[in-house]
Amino acid sequence: MALEVIDQTWVDEWTKAFVTKEEADICNEWLKLVPPEWFDILQRFPLLCMVRSKRPLDVPYPFTVGIVTGYLEDGRLFLRQDPQGDDVPVDADDLEVAGFWKGLTTDVVRKLLPKRTPSHARHR
Repeated sequence: MALEVIDQTWVDEWTKAFVTKEEADICNEWLKLVPPEWFDILQRFPLLCMVRSKRPLDVPYPFTVGIVTGYLEDGRLFLRQDPQGDDVPVDADDLEVAGFWKGLTTDVVRKLLPKRTPSHARHR
């Protein structure tokens, strides 16, 4: 039986580094373009946040963290095991936030998102 060791040496750099002005500007511009339908999932799982699984999954591997790299219309997230990994779709309900990329927390995302309401909320 082989046991694979998952490299997690990137985690400290991911969470402790400071965002540059250029990175902050890109994040701010990107958040302005996000459709309102995505606001809820973005506030639960900000882009590039680290997540751990609530149950055994292949990504993130048990006892490790992965990175949110994208969002699917069906509510799943794209994750990577590490910054150079491949994108894997995972159900958001199987995950919990374990940390944030350079301070891009749920509170920061909430403040930066445009003050629009999701279209499904307007039609009630």
